[in-house]
Amino acid sequence: HGKPFGTFYQSAANGYVQQDTDHTATGIHCFVTGNQEIVTPSVDDVDNGTTTLITPAYDLSKMRDPVIRWWYYYSNNTGQNPGLAKWIVKISGDDGQSYLTVHNTTLTTDGWVQYGVRVSDYIPLSDKVRLEFIASDNIGALVEAGVDDIEILDVPVQESVYQEGTNNAGLLLYPN
Repeated sequence: HGKPFGTFYQSAANGYVQQDTDHTATGIHCFVTGNQEIVTPSVDDVDNGTTTLITPAYDLSKMRDPVIRWWYYYSNNTGQNPGLAKWIVKISGDDGQSYLTVHNTTLTTDGWVQYGVRVSDYIPLSDKVRLEFIASDNIGALVEAGVDDIEILDVPVQESVYQEGTNNAGLLLYPN
């Protein structure tokens, strides 16, 4: 976690292998894979395995229909074996005992992109919800990733517009 030090590679679409800024407009820190101040991108990228970021447990047990949203970048389109290494995001509702995959891609983002999941599509709501972000390289690729601005959003409670004792005779319902 820190201020990202950007690395560049000529064949990358936007030049970056690792971004040189976080996503937050007024911030400077994010989570990154390798952050040495170097000029050769392959010196401090993900190699021979995975780099994993696990969030703390979030209490979503009292929320109605939460969505977890985050910004990330992923770069695997340069170096040897471009476009093959995977970026995977998993969710757990039992404090990390078991995880389900919510995002699995080999696509480079060419900068920060937003992604989110509706929690109840994957797990029951609990007070132990965690995310696991995984950047992998078991094939000799040039891989970097970053995560920033993790948010939990919920649907607000809506008030009814119907009032007891009023005449709603002017309302028509279509088609039934």
